Amino acid sequence: MSKRVLLFVLSSVLMTFCISAQDYAVKGSVWDFDTAEPICSVAVSVYQITGNDTTFYGGCSTDDNGSFIIGHLKAGNYVLHAKSDNHFNTSKSFTLSSENVKDLGKITMRAGKGDLDPAITAVVAKIVDYFPENVYVDLGLSVKWAICNVGANTPEEYGDYYAWGEVETKESYEPNNYKFVNGGSAVNDKNTLDIENDVAHKEWGGKWRMPSREEFDELIQNCTWTWTTQKGVNGFLVTSNKPGYTDRSIFLPAAGLRSLSELRLSGNIGFYWTTTPSEHFAESACFLYITPGFKSLYESAARNQAHTVRPVCP
Repeated sequence: MSKRVLLFVLSSVLMTFCISAQDYAVKGSVWDFDTAEPICSVAVSVYQITGNDTTFYGGCSTDDNGSFIIGHLKAGNYVLHAKSDNHFNTSKSFTLSSENVKDLGKITMRAGKGDLDPAITAVVAKIVDYFPENVYVDLGLSVKWAICNVGANTPEEYGDYYAWGEVETKESYEPNNYKFVNGGSAVNDKNTLDIENDVAHKEWGGKWRMPSREEFDELIQNCTWTWTTQKGVNGFLVTSNKPGYTDRSIFLPAAGLRSLSELRLSGNIGFYWTTTPSEHFAESACFLYITPGFKSLYESAARNQAHTVRPVCP
């Protein structure tokens, strides 16, 4: 066999091997959101998401230019987790399918210390079983509170609106199109909402759920509530009063409610569902009501009304 033929055969074999055992890589850089400077020594980890399972695939630290590259990955869905002692943690989801090297570009982190990045996306929120610290704030209470509403990507976004016990949005919210208008598992004599009718659990999975009346009351009793405007949105900044947690807060926007097909009262009033049915009003449920300088829990909201939802987890 001539050398030319031998080289052709060897190169063909090697090419076939490379295609069948192809590895992928992901690269990018991590930057400070406010100073626009690269951040070195950030711990970057990559996990593959397969159904309900997560597999650690690799990690590294960013260099002096804030850059990183992680190789030996397979095709599939991943989440990248970045952690720094002087910045809020952040995550970014991505898919490897065709590009040999996936470039995530600049990933920003906000300076500070805490459990979350306020810019976390809903995509990452849906895999909170793996990285719950990215989407909640531990205020030192009995449950941890999500940073944003169901359907929102940031704390300031209103998110989606749901009738109590329904897990889908609608074009119009009316008494006669309420899912449980003729009775059902959400309209019962139990003291809480069934988990299959809890939109926070349905949308975010894991152990996420809507808060109970008692958990909202705990939030009221153990936090300082400051009416403010955050990124142009009115609402309450809720800051923990618990020792060791006083640097942590969540923002509850005044998202109004949906009546029929219209959004009403947004910017001035907020309505947040609880899992607790009303004890005194038929076909009603308890909710948090917020308005400038005032917050309280009521139990007279008709269940077909469309309110916002702020999830909690253990």
